[in-house]
Amino acid sequence: MAKLLIAKRGGDVLADDEKDLAFTSARACLVELQIGIKAITTDGDGNGSGYVEHNLGYYPSIIMFEKGFFDSTHWYASTGYNWKVTTSRINFVLTGYDPSTTYYFHYRISGNRQDNAVGSGNNNVSGRLRISKAGYDAVTEQDARNMQFFSGANVIKVDDNLSSSVTQQVGLNYPYPTVITIPHNLGYPPVCFVLLETTGKISPSIEALYDGFQLFHYVDSTNLYIEVQAEGETTPTWTFKYKITRDRIA
Repeated sequence: MAKLLIAKRGGDVLADDEKDLAFTSARACLVELQIGIKAITTDGDGNGSGYVEHNLGYYPSIIMFEKGFFDSTHWYASTGYNWKVTTSRINFVLTGYDPSTTYYFHYRISGNRQDNAVGSGNNNVSGRLRISKAGYDAVTEQDARNMQFFSGANVIKVDDNLSSSVTQQVGLNYPYPTVITIPHNLGYPPVCFVLLETTGKISPSIEALYDGFQLFHYVDSTNLYIEVQAEGETTPTWTFKYKITRDRIA
């Protein structure tokens, strides 16, 4: 089968490993059909709810950031504690938050299913550049589940110049976790991803709220912040791999 391969700047499209390419048609991209911000204001008891409809008929891949729970300055990668996805909606339920306060959720809904399975029934493929999955016609296919890529919707764009890794000794004592500050200077808060490469944990990851391992990342218009607290008796030195994209949260 023919492939469309795009190398990163300075790379060799014929020699580079797949992981080092900018694009390969052999892999499905997370093509984002809906991007937005949902604001939810709590009542006098600190409770609130709301939803965003996607009506895809299956569980799509979701990326979520939230602002207002920890502070009103930074966007935090969401733990999923206060939202869940169904085959038609994202449902938000806030319980015991600050009363009469507005919280914000930045959502990115991909046309891909969580398991990357195929399907039919939706009419949501657009754009002139189209690459279908095996067995489907890129010209006539209408359901995003059956596509590797189509240019009519957004895909996440990683900035390789801003993305890297950092190794640092991590503290054990709560409430003073280690905060690693990584400048990006984009002028807006970008979508970011963080991996604790030493152990394989992906941010956000919380094993105990006040006594144990915690890993968060959050962003503002200038920096990416990685906040981590270790558990145990020995202060570890860990390596964090981070990806900073050009995709804007707000």
